[in-house]
Amino acid sequence: MKKRFIAMIVEDDPLIVAQLEGFLDQTGLFAPPRVASDCTQAMTLLHEQAVDLLFLDIELPDMNGLDFLRTFPHPCPTVVVSAYPRYAVDCYDHDVDDFLSKPLSYARFLRSIRRTVLHTQADMQRGDVEIALAPMACDAPPLSETAAPTHIYLKAGHINQRFAFSDILYLEAANIYAKVIAQSGTTVVSDTISGLEARLSPHNFIRVHKSYVINLTQVTRYSARTIWLEQHAVPIGRKYQNGVRESLREAVGRGISSFE
Repeated sequence: MKKRFIAMIVEDDPLIVAQLEGFLDQTGLFAPPRVASDCTQAMTLLHEQAVDLLFLDIELPDMNGLDFLRTFPHPCPTVVVSAYPRYAVDCYDHDVDDFLSKPLSYARFLRSIRRTVLHTQADMQRGDVEIALAPMACDAPPLSETAAPTHIYLKAGHINQRFAFSDILYLEAANIYAKVIAQSGTTVVSDTISGLEARLSPHNFIRVHKSYVINLTQVTRYSARTIWLEQHAVPIGRKYQNGVRESLREAVGRGISSFE
């Protein structure tokens, strides 16, 4: 029997609460969530029971949501939900796992679940969870098992632009948008770094920092804290170092005992 995860919603808008409750139920992975309308109530509930995932509004009646998050030395995986995109910048400084803009969409919500649940729960690599999550990617067609995709379409301004994977060097967060840095130039696209990470193959693209996703096939050299893609130097976040080491080991096909 696969685990049912526990989520908490800290939100004072009952319509948003109802929408998140419906989204969570639709995934089939979560028990009924715990709900708090302010930070004081949330604190009480968190002391009673730990949760696997926190959905947190910022403008709450008794406290700013990010100030509330700062009171926890080791907060659980957190998705900020806000109608104000300006808060996205502050979220990066608090190691928030994702930022959902109101009004919410189910497809974007599912990408948050993939990022937080799959990347932060050690036992989520089990096949039963992978199977449960597979039908959730309703915003993209299933990939063929016989032919790997070679490109992706991303919205840049008012057009959908084609990007060849072989051309992309890395992706960089830019508030609620992202920059695609490619051999052919740099383009700002209408998606978050987390949203793009969820759409790209983990075999070729990996998160190396809260603000960077790199193309493994373009790595030219690396050290403990930096990866170079041609002349571009990208920092490696401390919490990503182990994952980067493992991915490089698989990519180059030889053992890497430690970073030089």
